[in-house]
Amino acid sequence: MTDRPRLLIEDWLPVRELGIESRRERAAASALPPLSFLHIWWARRPLVASAGVVLAGLLPAWSAELAAAMPDIEPLQSEQAYHAWLLRLIGIWGDPISARAAIDRANAEDRKLKGNGYGYKQAFRNSPGRADLDLLHAVLRHTWEGDLPLVADPTAGGGSIPFTAARLGIPVHANDLNSVAAAILRAGVEIPARYGRDLLPRLEKWGKILIGRIQDRLRPYFPLEQGENVIAYIWAHTVPCPRSGRTVPLVTDWWLRKESGREVAVRLVTKVSGTELREPRFDILRGAELSRYDLTPTMSRGSAVSPYDHLAIEGSYIKAEAQAKRMGQLLYAVAIRRRDGTRDFRTPTQRDIDAIDAASKELDRMRADVSIQVPADGGVVPMPWALRV
Repeated sequence: MTDRPRLLIEDWLPVRELGIESRRERAAASALPPLSFLHIWWARRPLVASAGVVLAGLLPAWSAELAAAMPDIEPLQSEQAYHAWLLRLIGIWGDPISARAAIDRANAEDRKLKGNGYGYKQAFRNSPGRADLDLLHAVLRHTWEGDLPLVADPTAGGGSIPFTAARLGIPVHANDLNSVAAAILRAGVEIPARYGRDLLPRLEKWGKILIGRIQDRLRPYFPLEQGENVIAYIWAHTVPCPRSGRTVPLVTDWWLRKESGREVAVRLVTKVSGTELREPRFDILRGAELSRYDLTPTMSRGSAVSPYDHLAIEGSYIKAEAQAKRMGQLLYAVAIRRRDGTRDFRTPTQRDIDAIDAASKELDRMRADVSIQVPADGGVVPMPWALRV
């Protein structure tokens, strides 16, 4: 090809739609999370944004010539239809801009919309159908004179771009100097793309084995009360009170749930039966209890107030404690799901505290056993392969 075609991204990119859907993706919480939730990475790209950039960077800008070259193909017969088709390929199966505006209005009016307010699942969950993929490949072959274009990502990081390209059936080469990223690319992109659904029985078998081993290993550190599953442990940073040395939790909001009729908050307790506590305790408050106690937070805008003498703790002191590694953590509530599926909160028990202490000791022991081999010259450990899908 002597002349590169004008690309869609040079004329149009659905930035607002991609922005809204990227935020929806980042807020996803389910058993089937986006790729970025499967591992910790410092530059995790939302799949929907990656798909938008990959497609708009490969597809030609709409033109009458494109429509004439593929007559009777409805998505190609007008610029508006072409753009709508791109959104469908990405997984945006509705109008996120109007939906977001409706959700904002409902929130401002304290109303709750039916469903998720969008009328369709998050874009990363929506895979294009076979007909759309076949049309995509036909347009790409026409544009690039016979062959599907190759997506190259030599610094792929967490792998969102190669994952998206492989998902769309587009050839992709990717790699990264970081060995963790390279391993993620092989396990999360190359192997699934190569073997597809044939992997499912093996994944289910070995996944259950792995989960069983992990559960057995971690069970002593995550005790459960009867009839509950833990959703989350809710922690606060702490610093010593500069005057008494007693533990001060740095909390900006004691409310756990503000839903009308189901309000839940935490009460900070500093004295029991007239005896001052060295470290605070916590009570869960509901209903009429909420109006009987002060729920003023201990921290606001970088500064704090000691719950013991009610005097200010300057932000500069808090920063200095953190820099000196004297800032601690304190568990003050546990979010749980009961057997009937309802969500609730409880205060930490002595079993929780003992498990935390045991986990800290085990972590220290394991850290002492870990040794990392680094090249003598301080260079990067070379990776002997690159992803090719």
